[in-house]
Amino acid sequence: MAEGQQLRLEPCRHCPTCPASYFCDEGATEFGCDNEFTRPQQTEGGGRDIMHPLRPDLTERLAECGGLDIRIRTRAAQQALPRLPSYIPRVQPQAGFESPQCLAVAVPLERVGLSGHVRTAAEMKTALGLPPETVIIVTSFQDDRVLERVWRGRRPLAESLASAGYDLITVPNFSVWEGDTRLEHRYNIARSLRMFEILLEAGVPAVPHVSWYLERDLDDWIRELRRWAGLRAFSLDLSTLESRQAWAWAMPGLRRFFHGIGQEWEVLVNGPSVRRRICDVSEICGHIHLTNERPFQLAMSRHVTIDELLTSRTQRTPKARMEIFALEVRKMVDAVGPAPACCRLSAGAGLRA
Repeated sequence: MAEGQQLRLEPCRHCPTCPASYFCDEGATEFGCDNEFTRPQQTEGGGRDIMHPLRPDLTERLAECGGLDIRIRTRAAQQALPRLPSYIPRVQPQAGFESPQCLAVAVPLERVGLSGHVRTAAEMKTALGLPPETVIIVTSFQDDRVLERVWRGRRPLAESLASAGYDLITVPNFSVWEGDTRLEHRYNIARSLRMFEILLEAGVPAVPHVSWYLERDLDDWIRELRRWAGLRAFSLDLSTLESRQAWAWAMPGLRRFFHGIGQEWEVLVNGPSVRRRICDVSEICGHIHLTNERPFQLAMSRHVTIDELLTSRTQRTPKARMEIFALEVRKMVDAVGPAPACCRLSAGAGLRA
């Protein structure tokens, strides 16, 4: 039993017949399934859809994601990847906003389109005022409700993205939340892997997304990534680790993971925006390509950071939005530091001179 886990007063009684029993030994712990299943309510702030051994559609759901193993089933040779700076601001098309000074930007999948017309990279560059040579990637770090729509339309979406001309796409990060069952954890990890396979098979330049909750997940990821000598990049989402306690919980697992795979990977990390956290991740992972939406959001609200990213404190400013954006991007670039010369994906600083 992992350190800190609590025993249940009433162990899960479904373990003997549960299809996840071959990897899950959590029935007597806080991560075991409840003995009764109540379908979760779909609320405005939610979107979670908890897996449980008594779900009527459990067999169908397991079949559509190909089981619960952390295993890439399609040939995962790394496709040609773009040259990326150490910091890539995530931005959104919005009236009055342009980011022509950036070498690379990220845009959320939801703004690219989930069904019907998918905006091409050329259309997105026009909307953002970007020159043709700017690298543009699509990041799939989204609200759960958006990700469920992505999953339902996964194959048509992959086909549309294949011809849209984006330089790179990160795989949707289906959520692994505290308090969810181990079935839910592994189901969502498996769905991210299936999305990676579907994108690769459609010819989309994509990297897998690594998520975990228990050490077993990390150990399975280590074994799997070691199998693929041609795969050298993946994404991590640390944006949900808002409290100090959550951050402190995640760092030992991240260290365990990189101790197992080494630091010779290109890692697209989403989320951190204060200097201490950026330093923590860079120290553990080696070289990172950081993405977050903080400069964009500060520019839109006419705020600036006041202590060089030592904290997240801000203050109102009369500066123009584009001036704020450029200032805050430079702070992020300074916090991440320059990319090493040997870095295959990197193009140095994040802003044009």
